[in-house]
Amino acid sequence: MRRLFFGLILLTSVLACQPQPEQPFSVVNPGAVTLAPLPQLPETAVRGAWLTTTDSRVLDSRAGIEAAVRNCEALGINTLFVVVWGNGTTFYPSQIMQNLTGTSINARFAGRDPLRELIEVARPRGIKVFAWFEYGFAASFSAQGGALVRARPQWAALGTNGQLVVKNGFDWLNALDPEVQDFMLSLVLEVVRNYEVDGIQGDDRLPALPVEAGYNPAVAAAYRAETGQDPPPNFRDPAWVRWRAARLSGFAQRLYSQVKAARRNCLVAMSPSVFPFSREEYLQDWPTWVANGHAD
Repeated sequence: MRRLFFGLILLTSVLACQPQPEQPFSVVNPGAVTLAPLPQLPETAVRGAWLTTTDSRVLDSRAGIEAAVRNCEALGINTLFVVVWGNGTTFYPSQIMQNLTGTSINARFAGRDPLRELIEVARPRGIKVFAWFEYGFAASFSAQGGALVRARPQWAALGTNGQLVVKNGFDWLNALDPEVQDFMLSLVLEVVRNYEVDGIQGDDRLPALPVEAGYNPAVAAAYRAETGQDPPPNFRDPAWVRWRAARLSGFAQRLYSQVKAARRNCLVAMSPSVFPFSREEYLQDWPTWVANGHAD
């Protein structure tokens, strides 16, 4: 059985790697700071930090990226998971998003390519870079689906009431729709083919779908064709949960195989929520992904 990639990760707060507010873009001086000794770990162990756009200014300039990488290097971090997808926008210039919404990159990074900058700074220091697709199948946060659903209203995930599914503030795409799956896969492959990333990472929203969702007409028709029954009004019905989770597991398999076909040495990492909560709330049956070898 493959060794589960995220089982090796030593969780480290990204705050340790970002510039301190009182000294913008300063770097940790190892001679001036007493650091607790790192635990004895194999050299192959992943010591990872996540670079996000939430409450962090690291990605706002190349200087910020350079300082963060120096800080991480001083702290023994050897892997950075950098957000590349969130709130219906990419954080790298994307032709796919340009064609779909008319916006190639989040306005915060217009005229820049934070992903390429990070790779250029981190790789010479021996720090690996993973592209983190944070929002996954979530279209937006508290924006009624944002630009994605405006461009493709048929992609919205629907609940039993026929309305857009919103869970914990996130507005969801229908992750069971082949078109939506193709779109998400195209973003992942765009990064894998155009950037020398060491891997890609799915989150608790990739692949995922709220258990409340799945009531789009095409999904209902597919369920009816396979089972002879309509989707039950109870979205927690065990058979209905298993059927939808199996569809997402099929996407996980497809994602893995196509990433490997595009670049064999690109790792596929997954960071789902804890099981069985992951399956009960977001249809993420990740033990099946691991058992079938669809995560490194």
